[in-house]
Parts: sequence; C-alpha cells; structure tokens
Amino acid sequence: AYHDYLFFVDARVRLTRNWLQPLVECLQDDLNVVVSPQLRLSYADGNGHNEGLSRNEVTWDLGVSRGAVTDSLLSSIETSRRGCINQTIITTEVFGIRKTFFTDLGGFDIIPYATGGEHIAFSLKVLNCK
Repeated sequence: AYHDYLFFVDARVRLTRNWLQPLVECLQDDLNVVVSPQLRLSYADGNGHNEGLSRNEVTWDLGVSRGAVTDSLLSSIETSRRGCINQTIITTEVFGIRKTFFTDLGGFDIIPYATGGEHIAFSLKVLNCK
C-alpha cells in the first residue's frame, strides 16, 4: 500500500457515492482507530433493509451483538466526530485503518479468516491498544 490508510471491502458490498471521505476524516482524528460505515443490509431478493443507526459490540462469549445507539451518543456524534460511532467490534464487510496502526497490531493471520473469528481477534487487539 502506498498511502497512509488501508480500506478492506468485501466483494459483496455495494458502495454509495461519497462513502470514503467521512471515514478518512475519522481516521485523521485518532491515530489508533478502526472505522467502518453504517451498513444497509440487503435481502436475498435485492431489496434494501435498514435497521437504523446501530453499533456492533463484542459479547462475553466472543460473539457479535448489534445494539441501538443512545440519544446521548447520537448527539455527541453529531457535534464532535463527523458521524463516527465508537464500536468494540470491526465489521468484516468494510473497514478502514491507518497503515501504521495495522502494522503495529500485527495485521491479519497469514491465512485470512481461517479461524472464522479473525475479525473478533483483530477487534480485541484494537481494544487493547486504545
């Protein structure tokens, strides 16, 4: 990679216009952060489904839970962070990270997603460095 930021995008993701700039701005705000956009889910028939603003979190059994964003968090997002939400889990579909932070964390395993929980292991590394 030639630039300061890395973005990982799953082939199934359909990106919308102007999706990248807000994520880059959030990466510029904090050296040790991983960012991802709010995802709009699609059904198998192609119809869109939007669950509203949510955040992903690691559960005690190392699963992933999607929870609602509180009003106080939403107001702080609107005033300070360009729309970025602090989450404890990295979404596997699309995320961005500073190249130096990715290297400091040791990157991914040589065989990506071999364990099926690579995003959880990587998320725990990120949480440990915050």
